[in-house]
Amino acid sequence: MLGNTQPPPTPTEEQALDFLTETLRSGENVGRNNYEVYLSELVGRYVRLRITVPPGIAIADHVEKLITPFYAAAWSLCRLGDLRPGPTPHAFRLCSVCSRDVRWLAEALGATGSRPTSD
Repeated sequence: MLGNTQPPPTPTEEQALDFLTETLRSGENVGRNNYEVYLSELVGRYVRLRITVPPGIAIADHVEKLITPFYAAAWSLCRLGDLRPGPTPHAFRLCSVCSRDVRWLAEALGATGSRPTSD
């Protein structure tokens, strides 16, 4: 019965960061308008791959409920200089990968999504 459907658990910021870096390394298209990351697309991918959505419930219904840790994860990569946020607060859902870090995203770092330290 749809009325008794429980919302999916919200991922932690660490889980969102792991999923974000995993998605970027895989080359999966989650971007729009010349930006490599559109957070709504990323969260939609998360819902499709990690959550069982009952029949009759749209994936978009879950995106807004689950987006907060993905904002935090994207912002942490912006602070490190790995992502660049969109030009306006509304456009923060759009992020660009900084060219100096494309290599980092392409390297296999395991499931942690941790950023390598400089030698």
